[in-house]
Amino acid sequence: MVDVIKKILEGNTELYREVVSEYYEQIFYFVKKQIINYDDSLDITQEIFIKIYDNLKKYDETKASFKTWIYTIASNYCYDFFRSKAYKNELITDELEDEIPVYKDILGDLVNEETIDKIQSIMRNKFKKKHQVVMQLYYFGGLEVNEISESCGIPTKTIYSILKGSIKKIQLELEESV
Repeated sequence: MVDVIKKILEGNTELYREVVSEYYEQIFYFVKKQIINYDDSLDITQEIFIKIYDNLKKYDETKASFKTWIYTIASNYCYDFFRSKAYKNELITDELEDEIPVYKDILGDLVNEETIDKIQSIMRNKFKKKHQVVMQLYYFGGLEVNEISESCGIPTKTIYSILKGSIKKIQLELEESV
């Protein structure tokens, strides 16, 4: 993929189709697991690929694999979406229509939809951005700990610590809400 990126940067922009066809489905699935709304997921995925294209010159193969790099962009974009006024307005509208959004299960099929909504809320409201990003990349993106470490510049032991601590924090918050 590095050779394709170099050729794109040299002016062969048609090759970007290869990048999109290689990663589109994976990134769309990653986004959809978080956003849920199909149309929003399509829009956001397209915006992510525009952002990837616009930032190709910033990609450094010595810092992270291309896959890790694009997942980091996607994760940050989703994080920004959840912080956006558009998303907050959508939540208010959905609540008024009694259609509270349901989020995909991040901890397995054992958790019901109501709990998933609480977990997403806990992550958004109680976690630092770094912890949110790590959890998103690990549970939604399916990235390995070493890939997250490369992407975020965080030692692998710290990634494990963040995952373990975040799960404990989620469990405590859920127990307190019962």
